[in-house]
Amino acid sequence: MVGGLLVFLGASSLGDTPDTRDTTAQVASYFRTNRTTVFVGCVLFGLMAKGLFELTLVATPLIALALAGLVGGTALGLARASSGRRWFVILSTAIAGAHLVGAVSFAHSGPFSPDVQQQVYLLSLVVWLLTSGRGLRPHDA
Repeated sequence: MVGGLLVFLGASSLGDTPDTRDTTAQVASYFRTNRTTVFVGCVLFGLMAKGLFELTLVATPLIALALAGLVGGTALGLARASSGRRWFVILSTAIAGAHLVGAVSFAHSGPFSPDVQQQVYLLSLVVWLLTSGRGLRPHDA
């Protein structure tokens, strides 16, 4: 909510910006005249971006827990029902395990840091979704 407010305040502090078809002199004149408001707008946009980035870092372990439950539940259901492909059950179990490790780790830097884990979650989720079409097929299909 604060990020949205900062976007609104940052954008509104810029005022009526020059048109893309204006001459170079008109654009330069705008920035000379409105240097303070442009600076304030840039600072507010920067704060908003930093705040939203920090929010994604804090949310990463929570997202990992949800993804581990989704993928692990699928693996468990396929294993109990003896449906789907065996390789997909193994892949789902491995991905769920990787997500669980990420959910309980929060390092400042390195492979267990949230910015690295975000990439691991996205890549593993994409691989899992792309392989799910074949992996969820029954054995006799």
